[in-house]
Amino acid sequence: MVEPAVDSRAEIAPRATREARRARSDAVFALFLLLAIGLSTGELRGIPPRLAHLLVVSATAVGSGVLLFRRTRLGLRDAAAVGTAALAWTGLVVLSDPSARVLLVLGWAGAVALLLPSDGRGDRWLRGALLAGIPLVLVRVVPGLGLLADQLSGWISAGLGAAWGGARLGASASGLLALVAFVTFLGAGIGGRRRNGLAIGLLAFGAVVHAIVQGVLVGSTARALAADAYFVAGAVLVSFVVCGGSSNRLARGRHGIAAALAVSASILAFVLVLLPGLWMEQTPAPRRVVFYDHALLGSWETPSDRPPGAAFSGAMFGLLPVYLNAYGDACRIVESVDEETLAGEDLAILINPGRSFTGEERRDLLGFVHRGGALLVLGDHTDIGGIKGSLDELLAPTGLALEFDSAVSRSRDWRKALAIAHPFSSEYGALDIPVSIGASVSASPAATTVPLLVGTDAFSDPGDRENVSRSMLGNLRYDRGEAYGGILLAVATTFGRGKIALFGDTSAFQNTSLSVAYGYVDALIRWLTDGSPAWLEPLRLILAVLLVALLVVFLRLTASRALRAALLVGLAGALVGGTALVALRFAPRLPEVGTLGVVELSRGNRLSLNALAAGGVDALTVGLSRAGYVPVVVREASLAGTAGPGDLWISVGATAAVGAKESARILRAIESGVDLLLGVPWPGASASAQLLDALGVRVEKTPLGSTRPSVGGLAEDPQFGSAWSLVVSDGWHPLAEVTLEDVDYCVAAERAIGEGHAIVVGDIGIFTNAALETKEQYFAENVAFLALLLERPAAR
Repeated sequence: MVEPAVDSRAEIAPRATREARRARSDAVFALFLLLAIGLSTGELRGIPPRLAHLLVVSATAVGSGVLLFRRTRLGLRDAAAVGTAALAWTGLVVLSDPSARVLLVLGWAGAVALLLPSDGRGDRWLRGALLAGIPLVLVRVVPGLGLLADQLSGWISAGLGAAWGGARLGASASGLLALVAFVTFLGAGIGGRRRNGLAIGLLAFGAVVHAIVQGVLVGSTARALAADAYFVAGAVLVSFVVCGGSSNRLARGRHGIAAALAVSASILAFVLVLLPGLWMEQTPAPRRVVFYDHALLGSWETPSDRPPGAAFSGAMFGLLPVYLNAYGDACRIVESVDEETLAGEDLAILINPGRSFTGEERRDLLGFVHRGGALLVLGDHTDIGGIKGSLDELLAPTGLALEFDSAVSRSRDWRKALAIAHPFSSEYGALDIPVSIGASVSASPAATTVPLLVGTDAFSDPGDRENVSRSMLGNLRYDRGEAYGGILLAVATTFGRGKIALFGDTSAFQNTSLSVAYGYVDALIRWLTDGSPAWLEPLRLILAVLLVALLVVFLRLTASRALRAALLVGLAGALVGGTALVALRFAPRLPEVGTLGVVELSRGNRLSLNALAAGGVDALTVGLSRAGYVPVVVREASLAGTAGPGDLWISVGATAAVGAKESARILRAIESGVDLLLGVPWPGASASAQLLDALGVRVEKTPLGSTRPSVGGLAEDPQFGSAWSLVVSDGWHPLAEVTLEDVDYCVAAERAIGEGHAIVVGDIGIFTNAALETKEQYFAENVAFLALLLERPAAR
């Protein structure tokens, strides 16, 4: 009996449909992961960072929900995958470091892959995304690698743009980092050689076109759109490649060896992150610091040496030794150096030298570093006073140099354009490092060189020798052909057994910035003098290459999604854990010697950190310095855990609520000797209501407007911008009163509480720059009123 032929087309068609559906699904996941990596690292620049983070968080949440909705049953492995995905998503929400976010996105993807059917689905995009994300993480975790990438990109883009009037571009601006991410994605073994070769060729061609276009574009919007278009086009191309090829072609099934490699890679990542902090002491011994006044272009004056209105004119560095002394360091200023002068010193600081160095001075300074000392060199823009020639001659043997230019941010300030090198990035942001218009710096390619500050959305504006009246500044506009992206603002290198750091801007070290930059300056100096070996940075470069090699071998040995998910979670945990340990060592410390004047910005206070902004704190910190305090601005601290007896805590316009427990702690701190100064208007007074109740004072809804209250002891009454009436209990004494229609309204009052002192003012504007002093402008009566408030605790 002959059996009838079976028409297999009925079976083939559904199978082909399923394969096509899976291919599309793989492509969608690959595209999502590449875009998430671009959003997390800032390679997609047309979207604000906060919105980019929100998009990634939302997309991962929606993806998780859709996948779980389709699952009918969850086994033990599935439950573990769900828990891991939830953990990665939580970390993604909480953490702000771009490198950690990339690995957490990949960790989430690894957990999600475990929930997919065991038919090879999810293997392609997971394998590729792992290799795509790691290079973008490493250039941030190993700053020397990022610097080499910027230098290579600058060389390539300058060559490509020479005929077109194009610019030298940083690695991110040119698209080099994106190209590396795409190529490594394909290097995971996705698709065939022919398919991958064609894709890589198209990506490289697109990168060349993109670099040429970026080199000639001038508008920031057009530049961001071009960069995003290149990244999105590359991501789409790579995701199409995911649709083809075998997902398990390279897998060998050697799970035991692969597991060992996964553990080794996680340990290696942890070591990479932790290494720079191993030599840093959390409580270092006092250092010996010598300031070499080599015809300083500036002065060693402090705010106390200048009258109101003159505290912001010129470059003044008198508070820099004061802050270092407050950390227990021994500082001295010398006008000449030799081997004997530098003997026993830990650090030499050189700022804007006004004359060239003799051969003996260069020999002694570099010899000091070579024997294990540290040298911090601070310069400024456009060869002011000939500092470029002097510093370049001194630093020539180290490969560092000051450029004849101005480094300028494309945005209003540097907050969105400043990249801070690891390990400092674990604790400090752009708000902690005031940067103004300074010079860019250059460094010869070397494995021992570390970029400290890099301008991302910034350009190098060449100086103008003819513009003598404006310090040889250029036009401060971005013109075609000017270097863009990856602008080196500060760099460090080892020289012999010591370190040298060169900054192209002195802003963070000047009097009016140190109240904000004190933590970074202290951490920088501790890092320069930590005695870490010269082989440390070359070792980190080697370990970074080794980590990538381990990952490639790992991917070739196993197709187990469980192992890959474990690796991703291990890498993310290593990065987060290592960063947390480094942060402990680099965390900002408050000065320990002297009396602190602490300006709180940790409760949504209505004060600005923008330099000389109308609502800024500059004049307030200057007043604190004149009153004998060491001014510090804190953004993540509370009075009860920060200030000590004799210190003054200032909180102006707080908008975040102070709870009952915190109010009780603050009251106990005042009783033990801490002084408190509050600026509280009625709008927003509810945030401080419990604290005010504990103190025995209340802000009334009685607007007194712009007024001049009478203040005893002052020749002229101060001018309040928007005063509000205070109702005080027994024990409070009015300091300022307004009389309207024969009714006295108290607008400032004081009270002794235990060993401490409390002052409440029903206004916030009186504490701002606009009401006190700015550059070449001041209000004498308001400056005098602030001085009176700051003197009251000492006069009790």
